[in-house]
Amino acid sequence: ILGGFSQGGTVAILAGLSYPKKLAGIVSISGWCAYRETMAEKVNEANKATPILLSVGKGDPIVTFPLTKKSGELLQSIQIAATGEDNVHVIHANRAGHPPGPSEMQAAGAFIMSQLGLS
Repeated sequence: ILGGFSQGGTVAILAGLSYPKKLAGIVSISGWCAYRETMAEKVNEANKATPILLSVGKGDPIVTFPLTKKSGELLQSIQIAATGEDNVHVIHANRAGHPPGPSEMQAAGAFIMSQLGLS
């Protein structure tokens, strides 16, 4: 599983989806989808159906809600077009700051445990 926060979340999405070996999942908190115009072309066959947890803050002043919301929608559309499935889980968190809240961290932990078969 790859994961990250803010720019690290952006890198986790790009690196994870383009990686040539199957991953168990990708976690991005306050991250966004880079290369939005060409992202579908960057997704490796091995990770077209990889589960993704994308958590976005509705009031995040650093990585804005419209950007992260659109990123979630884009990732969902890419995955559905490639596999017919939607394994992108988007959380719209009620927070005004950039750092994640406790509920987002709990959701990330539960997602990781689930993807690793530990829950």
